[in-house]
Amino acid sequence: AHEVVIVGRPWGFRLQDITFPIRIWHGDCDTSTPIGMARYMAQTLPNSTARYFPGEGHWLLFTHWREILSYLTQAS
Repeated sequence: AHEVVIVGRPWGFRLQDITFPIRIWHGDCDTSTPIGMARYMAQTLPNSTARYFPGEGHWLLFTHWREILSYLTQAS
């Protein structure tokens, strides 16, 4: 319930104003956070890259952790 309150009220910033690179990983079968939200964020964030995983859900981290960790360690 707390997360619904957080998401439902203004965040105090606009996604369009975030200029640093953002990487989005999202499963197209995620029932917790619909794919439409990830697509919206990818289109709205000016410096984002999205990777969508067919057939994956909210827990894609457990099957794609190597790719994600590799990206994160190279980016820093």
